[in-house]
Amino acid sequence: MSDWWWYAFLVVVIVASVYLVLRIRRSRAPRSDTDATSRDYTGDREAHRVGEMSDEDREWEAASLRRSHEAEERDRTPPGRA
Repeated sequence: MSDWWWYAFLVVVIVASVYLVLRIRRSRAPRSDTDATSRDYTGDREAHRVGEMSDEDREWEAASLRRSHEAEERDRTPPGRA
């Protein structure tokens, strides 16, 4: 082989080595930084939704939630304890 083939081969080996080392380091890194960047928007959506409701709608929803909780409590109560 001529000299330039050896240089090309050497460059390919070095690039592949660097790529593998970086990939291994990335896979071993702790994932706590992804938890900090991900955000749960449920609370924001709920606050916006409630903020846009009329007073009548809020009262209706509160009554509906109360009825739902009462029904869940009835379902949880054993038959002999009522």
